[in-house]
Amino acid sequence: MKMLRQYQKEGIKVLRENKRYMLTDAPGLGKTLQAAHAADPPVLVACPTYLMFQWKEVILSEWPDAVVKVALGTHSERQRTLDESFDWMIINHEMFQSRKIGNKKSEYNIPYARTLIIDESHHFKSPKASQSVRAREYAKKCERVYLLTGTPIVKNPDDLFMQLSIISPNVFKSYWNFLDQFCTVQRTPWGFKVLGVKNKNYLARVLSRYMLGRTYQDVGMELPPLIENKVSIPMSPARVALYKKVRDGFNMFENDLDLNPLEVIRHLRMLTHCDEKTSALVDLLEDAGPSVIFTWYRDVALSLSDALGVPCIAGHIPASDRPSIAKSASSHIVCTIASMSEGVDLSRYSTVIFYEGHMSPGTVEQAQCRVHRYGSVEPVRTFHMLMTGPIKTIDEIIFQSLSDRELSIREIMLRALGRNGKPEY
Repeated sequence: MKMLRQYQKEGIKVLRENKRYMLTDAPGLGKTLQAAHAADPPVLVACPTYLMFQWKEVILSEWPDAVVKVALGTHSERQRTLDESFDWMIINHEMFQSRKIGNKKSEYNIPYARTLIIDESHHFKSPKASQSVRAREYAKKCERVYLLTGTPIVKNPDDLFMQLSIISPNVFKSYWNFLDQFCTVQRTPWGFKVLGVKNKNYLARVLSRYMLGRTYQDVGMELPPLIENKVSIPMSPARVALYKKVRDGFNMFENDLDLNPLEVIRHLRMLTHCDEKTSALVDLLEDAGPSVIFTWYRDVALSLSDALGVPCIAGHIPASDRPSIAKSASSHIVCTIASMSEGVDLSRYSTVIFYEGHMSPGTVEQAQCRVHRYGSVEPVRTFHMLMTGPIKTIDEIIFQSLSDRELSIREIMLRALGRNGKPEY
């Protein structure tokens, strides 16, 4: 059994006393351990797939005789596991979802647990998603409900609503009331868009009733500095001409609604994966310590892995194998942001390189915190690699969107096409 730090003991006490609570401590401060010690069996743990065996390892290290079940495999195999007796049952988030097969609704029969723990609870932010709705209904039956996340707000303050509703459904009943009280909203041709937060002090008081979150400084621990850098790589004239040709091809559509934003962004982003950018990455790695290189696309990650001769972790790697691959890599490693931005300790590395950026500030923060966390012994450097040119590139626009949190995917697309009232020439 691990020796608990004083702040962890305090966290356990808060969770025990409040029963339904959100723990938002900084990554690396041991949210898993605190929630596990505060729980009363039987316990249901819902987490991303890649964290399932990490949870099992933590539980058995604390309580070796506990009956721990991990629901994996086909639908029928998972349901058989759910039907077995347990002290701890570990499922992935998606097992809360309802799916339609023909005219029938398919969903797992999840057994009662006295305690529900949802790890990385920011994935339950959508009030319309069946995953979130079913989790809220299930939570109503539980005596204890603990939500764990280092980034409760991924992009906008309304990300909080469904998480709070899972904790306290009788208080947080209406998403629209929450928007009215705490969010600035704008009507667009595609519906309402949340721009930011209002009534900040009131929201802070409300959150203090349901949430405990400590930083490293709060608990008397210091991390080495996080040093962020932007690396600009000029496009060659031939690449600029190709980029303009593709961009102008999309601009032939007169009606913005005819365009699929993700498809536009994908085409433009693939044009920024080029020899100049890969060469700049090789130069960067010559002076860098052990590095985690993040990409958006799996194909780009695989291409870089082959070019650099280093391991690659993406969706094709089983979630249970990812931590061991990251731990055993001799120097650098390439990962898709989706596969390694949460839940895995990468503190043995000293450099984070975003070869391709992410449009969500919360996800970027999570990815950096895989490296910059308890266990880091030297300053962590982060590099954002951006292709630049006489026109503003999609790399630059996505990087800018990290500070302009109100930008939607469609607006990012329109800016990339120079259709925001300020054409890029």
